[in-house]
Amino acid sequence: MKKVYKLLAAAMVALAPMAAMAQAATQPVALWGKVVSAPQKTGMGYDLAVASDGSLYSLTSAGTMTDAEEIKFGDEVIGHGTTNTTTSGNQNLVLIKTDGNGNRLWSAYSTIGDLYSGGGWLAATSDGGVMMVVKFRHSNGRSEKPAIVDGTGKTTEFDWTADPNGRFYRMVMVRFSKDGAIEWTRMTDVATTPQGKASTYSKLTPDGIDVYTAKVDGNQNLYVGGRFRMPITFQKADGSKVTLTPCNTKDWTGDPQTQNGDLFIAKFDANGNYLKSLVSSDSASYTAIKNVRIANDKLYFEGYFQGRKINGALNPAKLGGIDLGLKNANTALLVGVADLDLNVLNAKAFASEASGSVYQTTAIDVIDNSVYLTGKAKCKLDLASGTMDATSTTRDGYLIKLNSELEPQGSALNGKNQSGFMGVVADRNDNDNIYVLGHNLMGALFMKKYDRNTLAYKDVEWDLTDNASAIFPMVASNDTLYALSRVRGTVKFIGGEISLSSSAFNALVAAFKLPVHTTTAIQAIADANAINVTATRGTISINAAAPATVNVYNITGALVASVKASEGTTTVELPAGLYIAAGKKLIVR
Repeated sequence: MKKVYKLLAAAMVALAPMAAMAQAATQPVALWGKVVSAPQKTGMGYDLAVASDGSLYSLTSAGTMTDAEEIKFGDEVIGHGTTNTTTSGNQNLVLIKTDGNGNRLWSAYSTIGDLYSGGGWLAATSDGGVMMVVKFRHSNGRSEKPAIVDGTGKTTEFDWTADPNGRFYRMVMVRFSKDGAIEWTRMTDVATTPQGKASTYSKLTPDGIDVYTAKVDGNQNLYVGGRFRMPITFQKADGSKVTLTPCNTKDWTGDPQTQNGDLFIAKFDANGNYLKSLVSSDSASYTAIKNVRIANDKLYFEGYFQGRKINGALNPAKLGGIDLGLKNANTALLVGVADLDLNVLNAKAFASEASGSVYQTTAIDVIDNSVYLTGKAKCKLDLASGTMDATSTTRDGYLIKLNSELEPQGSALNGKNQSGFMGVVADRNDNDNIYVLGHNLMGALFMKKYDRNTLAYKDVEWDLTDNASAIFPMVASNDTLYALSRVRGTVKFIGGEISLSSSAFNALVAAFKLPVHTTTAIQAIADANAINVTATRGTISINAAAPATVNVYNITGALVASVKASEGTTTVELPAGLYIAAGKKLIVR
């Protein structure tokens, strides 16, 4: 019998401390929730990131039609809109930094220019700041340069003009300091050559790039993944430029909805200068990178790979020289691992046996030496460990476990129509189970418990809300879960009194106290019996019985430093924040 534990809440924005303490030991507790809203009510959620000091970054959009319209976070006005000529409203970029109680520390928003659906991502930096990577476009009908008002109130323009009759797309990278100041911006040039078979809609505005993921490593290098269908140009630190040209755009009409193009992962330094890239080179129908994770000093990635038949035969598919083992031309799940210099170490493609298969909101997580794939799909995969058949529903949430060699070890389905899994976390005090984060369309955000080895469902499900219209990221940090969703109507944090309303689509940011202390890829690889780590003001000290390498992670899972500690005491200077080293949580003041 399924056990569904309902949440308890006692206030609109935050719970009374006694109520939280009473419930936190056995089930999640709703802490706070706020809606990012604007008069046009067409906003969306994009991404979440936990800063090194424990605060939260959330990236959303808010729909506006005029410069006078207000953008709000809860009841607080945080910006103003943009006049444009579309009927659905300008999707103003909104970046908000909050403390653990949901109080806004600072926010930034775009004045001209808006976000493209599903094209905005965050990567927290070790100094408490954040890198933002977005698929940005001109506001319709405007000829002015796109601009962002940062958290200090300063307006930064992008050196980008475009025909006001069209909407042109670029990848834009912005680094914000921990206090909200824009430290630098970078733009990727995307070719805008009209496609010969393009419709009137897309003739002037070929949609040449998609941005699906961004992460930062311990040296603050930035990795961005996605797909491209037009030549894209990056700039290096010396001013020289590198252009990537796609090969999988045969017969593309310019329609942004079609599935074609090439995957890419691009690496940039801490100042946003291009270093290197990984792209697909074989003839295929469609390839894309959807997510990357940095763990164990490696880059793990997942995405899609749809093969192509040439003269009736399936074209061999490789990535970085690795044969993907593609069995048919149906859309496959792509998974791989590379070193941090983007040399592919291993990669596989799991092709569906069912034609017309589709995947959405896919994710990859690394816990210890196991790789977990989640998402929502209609597909039938032969995983060697058994067939995963998700063809009986429109979309079903799936969970796949792989070993360190990317060989399937098991799978599970949610068993509900239009549901999705969106990430995996583990309890650092429980080696036997994992928790899967999920969503039912127009239904609950939830967590489900599974056996870590067999992926057997453990008859425990915690509902977080009763109504979340779309699935977006959820991020667990220690014993707090942050959720981002698109909502419409009344959203209740089930079992309690927190209730938020939105008359049309807007983004919801929420936080929950968990009864488990979660961990993902931040487990240190060190012998805790031989190494002792302590924190002081501005430093951590490593006391080792013998020379050893100690990895230091921030609470987002990003590698901050890899220290070659000598026998005795080694001191490492670090900015104030929360860290994990040698399996121990450290607070640097």
